Amino acid sequence: MLYNISTKGFKISNVNLENIEKHIKKVARFLPQFQPNPDLMKMNIIIRKHKERRLKNKEKDLETSNESVHITTKNPKITNPFYYTGTINLVLPIKPLIVNLYGTNIDEAINNGFKQLIKELETYEGLHSPNYSGYFDRSTIQEALNQQKKDKK
Repeated sequence: MLYNISTKGFKISNVNLENIEKHIKKVARFLPQFQPNPDLMKMNIIIRKHKERRLKNKEKDLETSNESVHITTKNPKITNPFYYTGTINLVLPIKPLIVNLYGTNIDEAINNGFKQLIKELETYEGLHSPNYSGYFDRSTIQEALNQQKKDKK
């Protein structure tokens, strides 16, 4: 499988890259009909780092006698000021699968994105590949009905 990883606002570490490659191998095993020619599948992964933005609502208490200013914030500081978003685009022959990912750290975003991609792949397999679906192949049903009609004549 061909894949491309793009990041914006940070540099991806080797540990995160290994985690992504592990998920990609899992997706490749999930689609065995493309194993003879794995170049049919192309995956683009885009991950962006965003800064958490909060309104800085401050209350100012002025004391005129002592001429001191007391400032309190309505929104306390957050523990993790960054979050990660992105998309995973898996291009397959019939229909491309696009999944959004979101998380407070890179690992969480990647895991959530690939979990959604696996769900989309299950739907894709059921709709577009009759050999690997749990449903009957419609062509065999039609052949059986045609055979019954011929027998009645």
